[in-house]
Amino acid sequence: MRRSRHPVLKWTGIVLLAIVLAAVLFRVVAGYWADSKLQAELDAIAARGEPVRWADRARPPIPNEQNAAEFYKRAAATEFFADPPDMNPFVYDAEFRKDNLQEARQILADGAEALDLCRHARSLAESDWKADFSLTPDETLVPLQDSWVDCQELVRLLSLAALTAHDSDDDSSAIDHVLDMLALRDSLCRGTMLISHLVAVAVEGQATQAMEEVLPTLRIRTDTPGTGEASPQRTRALTAKLLDERTPRDSLVRAFIGERCSTFDTLDQLIHGKAYTVGADHYPADTPAIGNQLCSQASVHLEPGRAAATVDRVRLGRRGAKLQGCTGEHFS
Repeated sequence: MRRSRHPVLKWTGIVLLAIVLAAVLFRVVAGYWADSKLQAELDAIAARGEPVRWADRARPPIPNEQNAAEFYKRAAATEFFADPPDMNPFVYDAEFRKDNLQEARQILADGAEALDLCRHARSLAESDWKADFSLTPDETLVPLQDSWVDCQELVRLLSLAALTAHDSDDDSSAIDHVLDMLALRDSLCRGTMLISHLVAVAVEGQATQAMEEVLPTLRIRTDTPGTGEASPQRTRALTAKLLDERTPRDSLVRAFIGERCSTFDTLDQLIHGKAYTVGADHYPADTPAIGNQLCSQASVHLEPGRAAATVDRVRLGRRGAKLQGCTGEHFS
């Protein structure tokens, strides 16, 4: 039998061919494994009746006159907030407020329209901040941010109203203004996004701080009604609201579901070689800079094994999306 003159080249070719075949086999097996892990996660989410895609979060519209969020937006858009006074010294310094009680009352008189709109909003059972889920997550959020930031200024006015009423021996009105703050919290808790939940937490904190100052000298009506005393019924309603843990808990769950939908849509865009948009910035699907960000998001919203599978699916995307910077530290 005639021997090859170049056995080294022959075996080198065989080894290289074996490496290529092994890489192809690994690609097929890893892709199937990642796809099956991801699909199992999506099936479990759907079985719980939770949305998977960002667009799945859309809700039936609520008429404006029945929508509490619309009245909060109107309150924040009143002339008072075009150039609002600095309310922080009045809200956070009891002695300053008491020494300048007339000025505090004047601020409340100027903001009366906003206070009335908040009181009406509290009477409405439904609230929808009108997020447009047909847009990308970032595009959905941008027009809502101003409304939610305005709520922080709005709750300062409500807090000042509650504290000034208490300083004026009108505890009945003080309780009502705190209930208005908690109604604003409830409205924000229906915002279905993480940022709206965080603003709701800040609003609840403001309401709690106001009550901490009011409670030690709160006057509650007994057998003989007195001027400005809070009624037992209203006081019990406030206590129930302050003890309500379900509303903020459900809000947090919806917020995390929203973050998961956002993350999944972003990863899916990259899998299929689509561009990724963040505000005014536009990134090609193979931009290395967003690799770590997406890996971190996946590690937050999925269990470690499934998160790794999801990012593997992106790494091995059918359109060759290239992510750099993903390391095991995100899934430890």
